[in-house]
Amino acid sequence: MPDVVEMLTWLVVPRLRNNMKTIRNKGFTLIELLIVVLIISILAGLLVAVINPAGIRAKARDSQRKADLRKIQSALELYFAEQRYYPPSSGSINASNLPLTSGYMNKIPASPQGTEYRYRSSNGAQPQEYVLAAETEVVLDNTDPNKCSNLNNSGIIPSGITAANCYGVENP
Repeated sequence: MPDVVEMLTWLVVPRLRNNMKTIRNKGFTLIELLIVVLIISILAGLLVAVINPAGIRAKARDSQRKADLRKIQSALELYFAEQRYYPPSSGSINASNLPLTSGYMNKIPASPQGTEYRYRSSNGAQPQEYVLAAETEVVLDNTDPNKCSNLNNSGIIPSGITAANCYGVENP
């Protein structure tokens, strides 16, 4: 009988020991986990740099400015249709001072982040031309038809706006 017990001990115990070692080695070490976290954080940092959330927000604010200028332009055209001239201005003025809130639009929109929309009409008591402009955060392409230097009325561009970032609309 001792031979059978010895034989079982000789066959079973080493296998149990090997199984215990395998079970213990199935987890990750702390260093392996730290390396994985480091790699993931580096990739996340690169992704944020590629996406550029600040640039996306700046483009969104510029889109809002362009939409606001088109709304004010529509109100100016309604004003012109009724009065047969555009609101006169002595030089470059803040667009919020335009007389458009009495029947042409409820409220003149304000530019995002505190910059103002600028308006300037041609000289005279009953001007027939105007330029309405805003300063964008993203530099405009030189081929953009609404860049202030490309407008037909570029001689009356409102002052106070950087030329590279000047987006404008004018009378049709």
